[in-house]
Amino acid sequence: MNLSSKKTVDNVLSKTQGKRCENGFSLLEALVAFAILSLSLSVLFQIFSSGSRNISLSRDYNNAVIIAQTQLALLDEEKKIEVGEKGGSTEQGVNWQRLITEYPDPDPSPFNQNYPLVNVEISVNWKTLGRDYNFSLTTKRIAGMK
Repeated sequence: MNLSSKKTVDNVLSKTQGKRCENGFSLLEALVAFAILSLSLSVLFQIFSSGSRNISLSRDYNNAVIIAQTQLALLDEEKKIEVGEKGGSTEQGVNWQRLITEYPDPDPSPFNQNYPLVNVEISVNWKTLGRDYNFSLTTKRIAGMK
């Protein structure tokens, strides 16, 4: 080996011996990566769980609207609507109540005397995930011909 190549090999060896060769991750880097991963997964889990909760609540409100509209449709089938209160429940544990009261007519014209109006309020109550929810539908109907 000539002298210049020996000096070059010695220089390379001395430079590599001064530096540490690192392969892989240190323990601190692995812990930071794991912490970031766990935080991001917990945020994603919360997003998905609140989304499914909102979908369930939306379905419950939709069912409550259908129950209230059904009670109004059944009321429309009656020839004369009587003042009073009626209630019931479904198989899913949804309770409904129909309250019919007289409507104080501000215009006592002959037409209004022959076709009196009534206030109709239908309330639907249910319980989901430990909380009570309710939906109310209010309208006026012609009670029937006197």
